[in-house]
Amino acid sequence: GDKLDEGVTEYFARKVAKKEFEIERDKYPEEYKYAAEFIKIFSMDEVARVYFGGGEMNTAIDAKRIKEFKEKSKAGDLENAMRIITERH
Repeated sequence: GDKLDEGVTEYFARKVAKKEFEIERDKYPEEYKYAAEFIKIFSMDEVARVYFGGGEMNTAIDAKRIKEFKEKSKAGDLENAMRIITERH
């Protein structure tokens, strides 16, 4: 998967592992970082609704901006990736 999808998976895995099993995870640190920043902007509730509801992040949250975010994040350009999704359109 891409960094955002992998990161969101890791984000929720860490939440469950910590709450339910008192286990601290540190897998996929870069992907987790992208997802954590993304969730700060779009809210955990909205991302969880899409993620667990079987929806596509791309169709649920402004597809063009998400595509640009993914392209920048794949290239390792977190600063510009975050600028794309924090700009108000």
